[in-house]
Amino acid sequence: MHLKKSNFTKITILLVVSFITVINCYGKKKTIPSKWQSSAIIVDGDDKDWSADYPFYDSKSRIAYSVSNDTDNLYIVLKTNDDITATKILNAGLTIALDIKGGKDETTEINYPLEKQNLQSSKIKPGERPDKNSFRKEAIKESSEIVLGGFKNCNGSFKVLTDNSCGIIVRVGINEYNDLIWEARIPISSFYKQKLDSTDRETTYSLGIFLNALPKPQMPMGGAPSNMEGGGMPGGGPGGMSGGMGGIMPKGGTPLGDMGNPPGGATNIPNFQDMEKMFEATRIWQKFTFSFGK
Repeated sequence: MHLKKSNFTKITILLVVSFITVINCYGKKKTIPSKWQSSAIIVDGDDKDWSADYPFYDSKSRIAYSVSNDTDNLYIVLKTNDDITATKILNAGLTIALDIKGGKDETTEINYPLEKQNLQSSKIKPGERPDKNSFRKEAIKESSEIVLGGFKNCNGSFKVLTDNSCGIIVRVGINEYNDLIWEARIPISSFYKQKLDSTDRETTYSLGIFLNALPKPQMPMGGAPSNMEGGGMPGGGPGGMSGGMGGIMPKGGTPLGDMGNPPGGATNIPNFQDMEKMFEATRIWQKFTFSFGK
């Protein structure tokens, strides 16, 4: 039995439309309610106040993150135990963007840490290879400026340890598991409205996480790249987070479902592909709705 040409054309069109619909559905990120923050969060660069596992993990940037809110504040925490990602955050810089309309507008943003012009720490002597945590702590101390943009009452450069007119607090630190932690408390009034209420359960906002790339160094003849000396990857190569499959990130461990190296099994010699990631920028956008009460 042969199909008529008109019927065959209709079936073909329906199949194409169905295929495009499926692709669009899978391609769109799901809008997720942020957690309701019932207890106080102390923003100090330590994630001990965040009791639950990290629900979001981006395998390309190797960053785990969590978002919560109460009626007055939005709270954000990022974590990585990957040496390359930590080096990029502390040297190339990190930007967090908020779009209250749920799009990808980067106007409202927090820039911290800022990109370092000189990758060599002033406290580290040339040729000295400090341990990983000493290097990170020194880099955190040197990250003393924060740049805000698009907020209602404060824009420009501020000292990170000094109060700003928006009441935004951001800290970077190292937790008990030697993970690098980025943590922020952002007053709702600084970018949206004075205080959240039950109607804001329907409000969709977008969170952007932008990790800059390190500049590719010029390789001199017979030596290491001059602008990476003392500012590269002290203490060896990539740590416990090996990338690949994503999943929920428990505190102090690799993502659940990660098919890479087990904890403690990663080599101290970074391979070429991992080193190339130092010179790649990554961008994350995720949509959330506010939570209100339990």
